[in-house]
Amino acid sequence: MVIATILYAKNEYISLASIPKEASGLNFFYGTQGSFSSALLFFFYISVMPFLYSHNIISAKNNHFDNLMITRLGSQKRYRLKAIVMNIVYSGGIFLSYRILELVVSVMIINPINFTEETRSLFDQLPYVFSTNAILNLVFYLILSTIGAMVFASFILSIGLFLKNSVLYYAVGLIASLFFSLVPGLLMGLLNIRSFIGSLFMNSVSFDTLFTPGIRTIGSYAPKFNAWFPFIGSVFFFGLVTFILYKVWDQYYDE
Repeated sequence: MVIATILYAKNEYISLASIPKEASGLNFFYGTQGSFSSALLFFFYISVMPFLYSHNIISAKNNHFDNLMITRLGSQKRYRLKAIVMNIVYSGGIFLSYRILELVVSVMIINPINFTEETRSLFDQLPYVFSTNAILNLVFYLILSTIGAMVFASFILSIGLFLKNSVLYYAVGLIASLFFSLVPGLLMGLLNIRSFIGSLFMNSVSFDTLFTPGIRTIGSYAPKFNAWFPFIGSVFFFGLVTFILYKVWDQYYDE
């Protein structure tokens, strides 16, 4: 992650020695987010992060090792609930740790954060930001993007529960990640979607909205949403789909 951030900085400024004194470390950090900014960082989040813990759950299910865990806990429901919660906590913890690491590296290689100057610049970014207070906006971003990562990891796990091959889980999970990361934006361009409802829906079904809330909206002519709208819509959409998949699998697997 450190190397990826440094490489992105060199790409932006040609060399680290040429970074201007007025460059913002915090704005650089925001700039590293998203699939169209730093592909290497984004690829890590969609191809590695959601599988770090969930692969244990899928492997245990497929080789029936989960039967032993269920016996130890004395309840199938307790085991399943614990597995889901642990996946959420583990994924969120890893994601937040790397986000903070990105922030620290960005500040170290660019410039320290001047919250007074950052607050002024946020007024120019309305209504995409969560707050014009630089500290609050950063806190909101870190917390909400972590929640988004938890929802994303849960969604990928819910797909894997239906697969009986652990290797296939990685492939299908990665395909789903790429689909919901790239297709919504492409469809908006191809279908020339500019309406409020259409744009809000496309933003809500994009993983970019989960990972980078308040950074930008997809679509060249997308309405200027308040930062909260697409994020809440995205959490609701993927949360609902995940819940439905869990319920269907729970019933299917018991048969």
